[in-house]
Amino acid sequence: MLGQRFELTVATSSLKLAFDGANHRHRYLWLDPAWVLEDAAGTTELHSRDCPDDGDAFRAWAAGLDPLRTAALSAIRRDGDTTLLVFENGKRLRSLDGATEDDDAWYDDFYWRGSDADEEGTPLRS
Repeated sequence: MLGQRFELTVATSSLKLAFDGANHRHRYLWLDPAWVLEDAAGTTELHSRDCPDDGDAFRAWAAGLDPLRTAALSAIRRDGDTTLLVFENGKRLRSLDGATEDDDAWYDDFYWRGSDADEEGTPLRS
């Protein structure tokens, strides 16, 4: 997955990075809100909380993710209490931890699915 290009799907404010071409089922990262898109310096360019409901406004907002459509994923790492996806063009997606496992609202909001055998997905958080 690292060093590979992917197809980006924006489903409301969730993101799917599919690494298996037209298949879209076997190798992907799924990122639910809350997340931010940052430039290489860490400045926020887009936030999942700002996702509009209106079709035209949504398309305009989602266009802010277009720089990811031409960049390969270069690294995944923990950064404090967040998970950071770094892309070859310097853009970064940061998954913002909003809850803990002890919280009733907690669930794995960021996971990797790598094969048919991994039906539930593998959480990328510890």
